[in-house]
Amino acid sequence: MLLLIDLTFIVITLFVVIIGGGTASLCIDCPGFFAMILSLLLFVIGSGKWSVFWRGLKYLFAFRRNSTTDVRQALEIFRFFRTLSIVSVLFGGFWSISGLLVILSNLNPQIIGSALAVAILTTFYSLALSLMVFLPISVHFGSISRKNYND
Repeated sequence: MLLLIDLTFIVITLFVVIIGGGTASLCIDCPGFFAMILSLLLFVIGSGKWSVFWRGLKYLFAFRRNSTTDVRQALEIFRFFRTLSIVSVLFGGFWSISGLLVILSNLNPQIIGSALAVAILTTFYSLALSLMVFLPISVHFGSISRKNYND
């Protein structure tokens, strides 16, 4: 259900951008996206929870729907992805402020538009990763831990 909502959100966002006179390529900014991904990967490695991250992805994409996940593991994965959801928004704010500092350090009118777009798109990427990737994974494992705990 959450995947359907996420896909609907993406389609509506692209539709609004195109109707507004832009193109879908306006939503793509490789440096901002890679900065977000690398920041989050460094957080995962630095937190020492690399195994929890991979275990969560392995259980999420398991082809067997009845893969065994005990309550303790599901709760640990739930907490980690919930934290990752919060941290991605914080990293987005950090990179946005960094982009704004670049704008303020060089007030050249030819650079302001592209630098502001990078700052705003980095915030968009952080919110999209948080709301469309990490939070649904967290909710999924939270429901597994609650279901198994109640049984």
